[in-house]
Amino acid sequence: MRLYRHEFRTVAEIVAWGCHFSTERTSQYLSEIDDALRARSTRNLQERTSAKKVIDPTKEEVVALFNDLKSWALGRNSIDAASAALYTLIVPRIGCRVIELQSGRIEGGILVLENAKLKDGSCRHIDLRSFDLLFIEALKLLLLEMPNSPKKFKRWHDRIAKQMSRACARIGIRNLCPYSFRHIAIATWKSAGFSGDEIASLVGHLQSRSAAVHYASADVGWTDEYSMARAAPPPVPQDREETEVNHGRAIHHNLDEIFEEPPIPLEKVDANSKVSGSELYSRFVDAQKVEMKKLLRTAESKTECDRKVDGGDNASVSLDR
Repeated sequence: MRLYRHEFRTVAEIVAWGCHFSTERTSQYLSEIDDALRARSTRNLQERTSAKKVIDPTKEEVVALFNDLKSWALGRNSIDAASAALYTLIVPRIGCRVIELQSGRIEGGILVLENAKLKDGSCRHIDLRSFDLLFIEALKLLLLEMPNSPKKFKRWHDRIAKQMSRACARIGIRNLCPYSFRHIAIATWKSAGFSGDEIASLVGHLQSRSAAVHYASADVGWTDEYSMARAAPPPVPQDREETEVNHGRAIHHNLDEIFEEPPIPLEKVDANSKVSGSELYSRFVDAQKVEMKKLLRTAESKTECDRKVDGGDNASVSLDR
């Protein structure tokens, strides 16, 4: 019965979309279909798990979730909570599928993602050059955390989903899941007036109408005065020396701005001492990620030069920006 209802709803949504029905009229038809099928069913017709997921998270909910995960990461030395916090900051802006982060890379301000729906190795390109430098650094840090095997990636995904669920319960908001943030990115692009083709090229849909039929509507999109991701053509190949600098996922030491939480004491720290958020974060990075420690050391000597070139002195990262 669940599958039968799903087929009916799909047909109704396609007809409504093709006939330009209003949202209210479409909802009425779908409600009548559900009522008719329930009347014929011999048992309760339960919603599928996917139908219960939140697809319209508000900016206030995501800000609260980010701040709680950030505090948990710094206070508990949790790399999973840190990854979940970075995810909530980044994915509402780029709208990718979770699995696509595993192959993501940044080339000269362009985010390159392999299309998960296609198995031919094709990629799409998202222009992030209008974004703050620190947003790019946060994205590089998240990409660095991606496991390199399907089994490890599934475990990583389950862990950050659990971190989000627990954080939502702690702060008393709806239960947001990783896919909620793809929905809100698409809704924001709809609200900003992006065409169906442009949204499809940003999120990797095979058909331009997919976003209109299956994802959150424009009225729940965020108003974003800061910057907006755009589809980009493949970048021009660079010489090897410059490519290594741009593609090396170097992490600049701007963690005070990314994790700008007021000083949080750790249990391991003297009760009278106060340690900055970036120092706490660096400590558990140093303890758990030897490779990242080397990158931080390498990048630290280049930070001042990069700030002057990219204008990063005034940069700050928040969900409002």
